[in-house]
Amino acid sequence: MPRYVSRYPVAHMGCIAINALSHTFRTGAGTGEVVYAYPPTPLIAPLMAHLRMCRVRGVLVVPDTPRAQWFGNVMRVAVDTLKVAKAGDSDVLFQHSTGYAASVGPIPFPLIACKFDFE
Repeated sequence: MPRYVSRYPVAHMGCIAINALSHTFRTGAGTGEVVYAYPPTPLIAPLMAHLRMCRVRGVLVVPDTPRAQWFGNVMRVAVDTLKVAKAGDSDVLFQHSTGYAASVGPIPFPLIACKFDFE
């Protein structure tokens, strides 16, 4: 990823901001960029609202938990979805302070990638 937002900034690796909710994202014609987000669960709803305001397109990775309050809203705006991991998988990448690393154990929930387009 040439440019990214992370709570664990590593400037020499392309980190452009540490708070996605305060960053103005730009995608679309001419940029060649899309937003890829794998936010902590409590930030899913606020991040979706922010991405809608920025009028961008991209992919959001979220737990496949239909009973979660935010789940219906994510599914309503999803143009397409793809299951990317099932509960119990241990070969999932997570971000931490030194970059990315594989999960240290099985994940407790399945994950889905949701394509969205607010442009």
